[in-house]
Amino acid sequence: MSAAVSADQLNSFLEKLDILCEKLKVEDCPICDLKLTEERSTCTNGHGICGSCKLVVNVCPVCYASYPGDEPAQGASAHSPPKRSRQCTENGEDMNVDESGESGDGKRCINAPRGCQALISESELVAHEMYCPFRLYTCKICNVEFCLRKLQGHCERSHKSPNRVIKNDVFLQVSPNDVQNCDRVYFFLHVHNEIFWFWRNNTERFVYFGLQYCGDPDKANKFQYTLEVVSLDKKSSLKFGGPVLFDTPEMPRYTHSEDYIMIGKNMIGAESKFKVTVRKV
Repeated sequence: MSAAVSADQLNSFLEKLDILCEKLKVEDCPICDLKLTEERSTCTNGHGICGSCKLVVNVCPVCYASYPGDEPAQGASAHSPPKRSRQCTENGEDMNVDESGESGDGKRCINAPRGCQALISESELVAHEMYCPFRLYTCKICNVEFCLRKLQGHCERSHKSPNRVIKNDVFLQVSPNDVQNCDRVYFFLHVHNEIFWFWRNNTERFVYFGLQYCGDPDKANKFQYTLEVVSLDKKSSLKFGGPVLFDTPEMPRYTHSEDYIMIGKNMIGAESKFKVTVRKV
């Protein structure tokens, strides 16, 4: 027969549980999903955001409250999103935005719930939503879907690549089984404070390589990269150059030879090290 638990004992247990939960709680930035550090900003309602993400927003992505020291736009309340020309009503609905998401300054991006604060004209809305930094994104390695701004944190926690980054040079260790048997593989690279996917795809006779940029498509052509294949004994090496393409969900079709690097499998040694250098142009 189980013993009865008094109300005082139950309350004491719940208090201890709350304390334990607070100690175990890890505060993450609501935009990039990385753990908050001392370099954080906190809105007037107490929601934190990391310093780098604060550079791209001027109101809290959780509650739309302002940050201390940030002046709200003229004609807007402290708790309204930026670029809104009227204050919010008492029930929290914006008087200047109808149910379709349209306002006097344009339409709200479909990614607004994930933090995008842009108001876009109807003619530019489709293009913006296609490349919005807050758009839903599918990880190329595990196919998990999340906000694009969480990609770096996700890959650093879940998909640590076998690489070393020295300045803007990335060294990838490649085994012979990897080259001969693996159909395709992606490596997550973080250089120049930008995010790239370095991919490799195998066919019967050739290995194809390419670099894709995760960001504004207009910035992709501002980068180039070189790929150097170095044998472990460093006695032989091959060096190739290629353009950086904008990231797309599909693997490239091998119809434009200038879009990728192609190397014969017989040119890659038993064990090789790949050096990828990304540079701005």
